[in-house]
Amino acid sequence: MEQERLDALINIVERSQGMCPVCKELFDQITWELMQEFEKVISSKKKRRSIGPKSLSESKTSVS
Repeated sequence: MEQERLDALINIVERSQGMCPVCKELFDQITWELMQEFEKVISSKKKRRSIGPKSLSESKTSVS
């Protein structure tokens, strides 16, 4: 499954090789911005998971 995802990403980048220099530069910039946004989403989801039920139960006990 992970290899399929990697292959898909590689295919997207390889398709940009035939672009004119200006288009390739725009593609690279947009791709970079997308990657940064995806990293933010992924890291926020990881933080939410780590906050999970333990933190909720701890906060309930501290309120009581």
